[in-house]
Amino acid sequence: MALTDLKVRNIKPTGKVIKISDGEGLYLQVQPNGSKLWRMAYRFLGKQRTLAIGTYPEISLLEARERKMEARKLLAQGIDPSQEKQEKVRASKVSAETTFSVVAKEYMNSLEKRGRAKNTLDQKTWVLKAYVLPKIGKRPIAEITAADVLDLLTDIEATGKLETARRARQAMSAVFRLATITKRANGDPTHVLQRVISAPKVTSHPAIVSEMGFGELLRKIDTYRSPIVRLALNFLALTWPRPIELRKMTWDQVDYEESVWTIPAEHTKLRRPHDIPFSHAARVILRDVRRITGLTEGYVFPSPKSRGFKEMMSENCINKALWSLGYKGKHCGHGFRSSASTILNERKYDKDVIEFQLAHIEENETRRAYNRALYWDYRVKMMNDWAKIVEKLREGVASSNDWHSGTPTLVRTAVRN
Repeated sequence: MALTDLKVRNIKPTGKVIKISDGEGLYLQVQPNGSKLWRMAYRFLGKQRTLAIGTYPEISLLEARERKMEARKLLAQGIDPSQEKQEKVRASKVSAETTFSVVAKEYMNSLEKRGRAKNTLDQKTWVLKAYVLPKIGKRPIAEITAADVLDLLTDIEATGKLETARRARQAMSAVFRLATITKRANGDPTHVLQRVISAPKVTSHPAIVSEMGFGELLRKIDTYRSPIVRLALNFLALTWPRPIELRKMTWDQVDYEESVWTIPAEHTKLRRPHDIPFSHAARVILRDVRRITGLTEGYVFPSPKSRGFKEMMSENCINKALWSLGYKGKHCGHGFRSSASTILNERKYDKDVIEFQLAHIEENETRRAYNRALYWDYRVKMMNDWAKIVEKLREGVASSNDWHSGTPTLVRTAVRN
């Protein structure tokens, strides 16, 4: 006799397992502890089997009957309903483990393990958390389409944040590529969207690259009121580090006797230590700043406003100084790298030596050691030449036509790998 809701509710445990049929294989199994379980008995490929449907009252009598009918339809198609249920559970588990958020977290962890700069990690984390994860983070990554990504990006674009949209697409692309190579997605849906979103206006680091203009800049720097910042600007002009590397420069990185500044890996863009040979003129600057601060440890160019010169120079200090000298939009702290590179290239200095001095060449440790040995003497000579060029430009008497001392031509030998 078929069950009713009232009968199911009123069934009491008897101290042993009892089974009460509802018909067509569906029955209620009552445990000794009083719990009630819906089960369905059936035969598949000649064997007796049982399908676990769920517990009562979470699964009502009506729902249990509906699931029984679904199971009977599967049996009619030659499909084992228990096996089908297990496959769905497994697929659901796999889906939960391959959401966009899960793969994105793996991607960020991989960047951190590879030693990517904290600023890079912070930027990618911010754009993912602020714009991407709220929209598609919980979705299985294999189910996300180009249309889904386009909707997300156009929402960002509509706010006028074109650069943010570009960064979001790049971050998503990296996550999709990781999912693809780990067989959790079939491709990168952002690839077809590269030219769909409006491109942000590209702004490079402004720089004075003419010799006459650079000489005028040097003369104006010499009028700047803060001696520490003035010395920092001149040191930038002589050595061309990235401004963040200069701000983080400490006395223990300086080999004063050998005239070498070693920037540690954690401070460089490529996460590789970088040695910068410096000239006598740069040595004089280090001597002068030490006389001002009285320090033999800590920051070489500290914040001039910090008590006891213990704090790092602020991020905008260099650029604000240049702005006050009339160079806003014309030259910035990073611009000294472009100035030196342009002037030396025009004077026919070896391009590879210049690039190596700028730490633009990404390589493995073996290649780095080889190139350091190959280029070092040329870099030392070039930096000493550059100091002389800087002094002449400051005096306003040099030009690329009347004074030239290029690096000797490098004799390149085969490298055995």
